Amino acid sequence: SKDFTLSGRARVAQFGENEAAIAVSGPIAEGIGFRAGFRHYEYGGEYTNQLTGKKVGQEKSHSAYLTLQIEPN
Repeated sequence: SKDFTLSGRARVAQFGENEAAIAVSGPIAEGIGFRAGFRHYEYGGEYTNQLTGKKVGQEKSHSAYLTLQIEPN
């Protein structure tokens, strides 16, 4: 992007599912731009193990990225 931008989103759902993400992009110098972002995701599990009583299918993750765009002139 030739302009600085900031975007984000959040989501909450059943079974303890939630997600949050944020991204920023903009110019660094003439012909060079970037975009960076971060995401957090959690899922509490939908089913219960009948023997142990613990939730099954739980998930938790974090991810990040950085992209550079270079336009030769």
